[in-house]
Amino acid sequence: MKKAIRAVIAMLAVCLLAVSCSKTASNTLAVMGNWELIRTDITAGGHTETIFPTDVITYVEFKSGDTYVWTTVSLGGSTVDRGRWYVEDDILTLTLTSGGHRVFRIEDTGFSRLVLSETIVENGVTTIYRDTYKYVVLDK
Repeated sequence: MKKAIRAVIAMLAVCLLAVSCSKTASNTLAVMGNWELIRTDITAGGHTETIFPTDVITYVEFKSGDTYVWTTVSLGGSTVDRGRWYVEDDILTLTLTSGGHRVFRIEDTGFSRLVLSETIVENGVTTIYRDTYKYVVLDK
């Protein structure tokens, strides 16, 4: 009986912690991990095109120490970018090694899914890149 009571109390504590987390904290926890890009929806001028990567594989690893590793693998080789990341509400900001920033809106999170969108305005044209990632386990 004592074990059952302890289990109920532990479940209530977990539920309270989950409810009491801020949006920033819950999004930060949801983003952490290793992700592989599986789909990009590109919207410009009211038209959307969907791209499924075949020749280029992109992995993003968001580490708990606020660093990230962005790896792109193609037939021509691979590139690795590193930097810092942070979340504020539903905005994910990457600090690039060049000193610049990339800003993404966190649209959806789950145990195995992450959806980020990035809006870029170039020459007066607004383009929205909506990237869908799946959670992966990377070999080290």
